[in-house]
Amino acid sequence: MAVAFSVVEWQTSSGQKALRRGLCTPWLEDALQTQVITATTGKDQEEEEKQQATNTCQQVVECTLKPSAEFTLPQDLAAPCILIGPGTGVAPFVGFLKHRSLQRQQLTTCVAHASSRLEAAKATLAEITTELGKAEASAKAAAAPAPAAAGGKRGNGKRRNKRDKAPSASSGGSGAAAAAVEANEHVTALRALQAEAAAEVAAQEKEALAASQAAESTKFGDMRLYFGCRHEEQDFLYKEELAALQAEGTLTTLRTAFSRDGPTKVNV
Repeated sequence: MAVAFSVVEWQTSSGQKALRRGLCTPWLEDALQTQVITATTGKDQEEEEKQQATNTCQQVVECTLKPSAEFTLPQDLAAPCILIGPGTGVAPFVGFLKHRSLQRQQLTTCVAHASSRLEAAKATLAEITTELGKAEASAKAAAAPAPAAAGGKRGNGKRRNKRDKAPSASSGGSGAAAAAVEANEHVTALRALQAEAAAEVAAQEKEALAASQAAESTKFGDMRLYFGCRHEEQDFLYKEELAALQAEGTLTTLRTAFSRDGPTKVNV
């Protein structure tokens, strides 16, 4: 919650040198300049100094919030708004403008998040597809027949003796078969993951398209603010905030009038 107020000082027509001030807003100004108050306990000096060093509290100002059913932004985002708020009366309109700025940001953020989710889904699909290609190559290699055993001659050119044992392929064959089965199971699992990832990409593409179309179809109405005060250098409340809102496009037009800065009064 933010509170805006102005402290006005003036000199009476009787010509008194002392400036006159109001009652409520000067008290708020003094409280803000003090910021904190120290609670005293009335004990001895040493104990009181210790208490003062540790027991501080913020200045408490009681206020009552009253909700309004009429003084709100229109539900139709495309409806133009003319805001007239001289002096501290500009405060609620700054709230309106910040709310509209947040609505614009949320729309942009929705599109950005949808695009980000789509890119993440595509990256996951590409990673699974790459892994699947490697797995299929490994499965193909595992399923290939083992190379034939060496010929019937020994390395020294003599024929194999009947007593020489032929190499056994039972253990090697069973191991190769198990490896081929495992490779095929891995390929099957990766294909299932690829199908899920492809479905996720399709779903994210639909969401990204819907978010983009919603952003393109949403039109925000003009927001025109008329603000007036006595002196620009002293009373131009929310000057920086309004400039930023105008720069980002939320505030379409800002018209100002400073009644005491020129040779003649200019009022809103």
